[in-house]
Amino acid sequence: MRTVTAFDAALEQYRAYEDQLRAHAPDVAARLAPPHPDPAAAVADAFPGLVLPDELVAWWSWHDGMTPPAGYAAPEIAPSWHFFSMDGALREWRLERETARRVAEPPEMPAEHFWPASWMPVLSNHGVALAADLAPAPPRPGVILKERETMGYNSPVIAHGLPEVVEWWTRLLAIEATTWHAVPSASGHWVTDRSRVPADLLGNPAAYIDLQGPRDPRFLPLD
Repeated sequence: MRTVTAFDAALEQYRAYEDQLRAHAPDVAARLAPPHPDPAAAVADAFPGLVLPDELVAWWSWHDGMTPPAGYAAPEIAPSWHFFSMDGALREWRLERETARRVAEPPEMPAEHFWPASWMPVLSNHGVALAADLAPAPPRPGVILKERETMGYNSPVIAHGLPEVVEWWTRLLAIEATTWHAVPSASGHWVTDRSRVPADLLGNPAAYIDLQGPRDPRFLPLD
């Protein structure tokens, strides 16, 4: 019997989400880019000593970001989240590190307090990022919600891994709590009906845009 690896399990979850996109948001599915040929090598080359975990190897092996329509931005992969290509993620990583170095005030406020060197941005949302710590033995493994106004050590871990976040999107799309609204001659936008969101996802800013209710305490900055 074949053993299911972390890569396999993650890829299965990403493909399940793609199935929902093709059924409910074909405009978004149509903009998924081809796979990246070797995500692990790209990270190893750019940041020696850091290793891309299997679930993220699977992420960029699934699709390497989004392809924008002519004259427009690429659609968001899920409500408010921009799907970086591998090259885009590496550029954003370098930008975050440069910004951290620029605003740092060592020794009291080193750059690591703003954006640790081993944190890789995976998705972004206007000043908010979902990141993963690629250190060999990360002190806080999982998906990190990093807001621009929040220091790195105050940023909460919100999920065990990216497949868990994608499972949230998959569920909301499958029950049509989240829907894609196409716009003529543009890329469209996501809308979520809060009244249809399952109780365990209410106030979850990584699952959907919530401008009405309070944020679930799990997603608030740490004290």
